[in-house]
Amino acid sequence: MVCLCDSGGAGKVMVAEGVVSVDGQLELRKTAKIRAGAVVRLGGVEISLTPGGGASV
Repeated sequence: MVCLCDSGGAGKVMVAEGVVSVDGQLELRKTAKIRAGAVVRLGGVEISLTPGGGASV
């Protein structure tokens, strides 16, 4: 999540604060496995992960 979070530690804080959702569900697991097809939302930004390691914002 380049440009959305400065570091992995900062990302874990965001997760703990409840500002991250995966597929419309609040995500509180700091080490959740995110797979192709998932939609991650952080604030007003939505990221759709595509097969093959890509992502679209």
